Amino acid sequence: MLSETRLWADVYDASWNRVGDGPVPLTSASITRAFDGAGSISFEAPASDERVIALLKNERRVKLLYHDPHTDVVRTIGSGIIRKRGRKYSASGFQKTFSGPDVLDELKRWNTLLGRIFTNTAVSDVASQLAVLAGWQAETESLLDGNLITARFDGASILKALQTMTEQIGAHIREKVDVPSARDHVIEVGRFGTDSGLWIMNPEQVTPRAYTNTDIAFIDSLTIIHESEAMFNWIIPIGSGEGESALTLEHATRLTGYDRLTTTVGTKTLYYKKNDASIAEYGIIQKVVTFKNIAPVGNSDTNIEYAANALDEAADAALDRNGTPQTVYKLSIQKGSRLIRCGDVVHLRFRGAVRGLDGLELDDETVEGDFYVLKVTENVSASGVSLTLEISDVDKLPDSEAAYVLSAIEDIQLANTKPALINFRQSFTDEKPVQQWDGQPTYIRYADFPIKLDNTVTDISLVRLRFISKPLYSYTIGQYSATGPSVLNQFNVAIGGNYPQDISLYIDNVDRSALFGGPWNVAPANAAVDQTIDITDYIRDAAGGLRQDHTIEFRVSEQTRDVRVPGYGGGSAINAIYGNQGIIRCEIIVQGTSQSIAVS
Repeated sequence: MLSETRLWADVYDASWNRVGDGPVPLTSASITRAFDGAGSISFEAPASDERVIALLKNERRVKLLYHDPHTDVVRTIGSGIIRKRGRKYSASGFQKTFSGPDVLDELKRWNTLLGRIFTNTAVSDVASQLAVLAGWQAETESLLDGNLITARFDGASILKALQTMTEQIGAHIREKVDVPSARDHVIEVGRFGTDSGLWIMNPEQVTPRAYTNTDIAFIDSLTIIHESEAMFNWIIPIGSGEGESALTLEHATRLTGYDRLTTTVGTKTLYYKKNDASIAEYGIIQKVVTFKNIAPVGNSDTNIEYAANALDEAADAALDRNGTPQTVYKLSIQKGSRLIRCGDVVHLRFRGAVRGLDGLELDDETVEGDFYVLKVTENVSASGVSLTLEISDVDKLPDSEAAYVLSAIEDIQLANTKPALINFRQSFTDEKPVQQWDGQPTYIRYADFPIKLDNTVTDISLVRLRFISKPLYSYTIGQYSATGPSVLNQFNVAIGGNYPQDISLYIDNVDRSALFGGPWNVAPANAAVDQTIDITDYIRDAAGGLRQDHTIEFRVSEQTRDVRVPGYGGGSAINAIYGNQGIIRCEIIVQGTSQSIAVS
């Protein structure tokens, strides 16, 4: 056991109410602090201590505290949850062993539930609202004040929601670890990078005075890994949705670190971004990057713009972090007597000279610079404190298969809880009469066809229109009797000989005929019209917005043509009636994306 009980645990129940009398002395402890996620704790205590037997149960919460003799400061080295207990025997006697996740694991057990929506909300507000659901508090760096979050969470853990939020804006989360205080259960949100003041170096490079300097630590072992497999510098970012329904940068409007650019594959426009400095150094590395958690929280144009801006910001953060090779230093250090947090910056000075086959010294790896702390393991025992660090020149954890699998499993579990962007296709066909009588404005009739797009529609990718003209026809014919003034009605399909002339197309009361080669069947021509046109842009960009009842109208001009049914009647039987009329058959196909959520 540590002399004078320099290491101990305070024990709490699941609601963080203190249990037992006084602290529980410990023999040793190991705490791992992880970047952007939960770490772990493990510790040992004498089996002969009654408090160990009575208090240290599964699911009990513990705070591990250490009184550092070098600084005479008591600090919390970690907090966690007991999930596993054991017993072992050694020369020093029986010991109880305990392990479990650190206290951030609590955020995995609280859930956002369904339909928790944030629309253009400040990062600090989102973090605080999520944290308070689990009884925590959040502290957000002021540097993130300008970042806005648009997100919807359905069935995600609070930890997953916080991780998703910070990943999109290039920030991080960590538990606030400090000297004991009344402010426990605080999660910090920021880009961090605070200078820890710690210098790490080869021990042979220093003077004896350095051994008493708490700002200096010595390298015990060092592993260096240079990794470029995960690099990319040219990306097409894709948000929620599949295929044509996927969210892109099309509607993004934010000021951006990397320009939004377009390229075309076939007839499809693709939106991409690139890191020119990285391309110049390493060559082009293309990738389609998906951010499936980024989706419009509603189907309005404003919500689509917010989602596209969130996707744009996530793309910038991805280009920043993945545009250069990542070097990770895994090192054990001696003389670690200060609190090191994930996200802090440490200074590394190392000269790794080797000797070649000729016996001459080769300067293989010389390092001097500032590096982000990605992972900290702090071991406290009778022999003192030792630290194992993972530090890097890039503020992201190296890709690992285990982390990828765990994230994929959680995404699969949540796949059906969130409204998804889906493709839809609808088509309809109708035919209506159109007419314009000569000098008779009260007999005007337009052939109108509605396109109804309501608030379930997110966007459209195609509106295709085919229209065909036909002569007017009738099913019954009124005819004068040959023997008297009475009228005989006979059944017949009587088809006229005149096709509608000077056909014009109006989309939402705007004449668009000339844009598609109209008017059609211009007088004195008398022929059928069969046209197929794409009117997508005029529906998407219509005055009043996409989501409304759009109107497609066909109109004709005044003409002087005999409109009597051929073969029935004549000049001697009835005065001729002059006009321009016929039938318009219209086929409309609409394709787009939809979400089954209500929006304003």
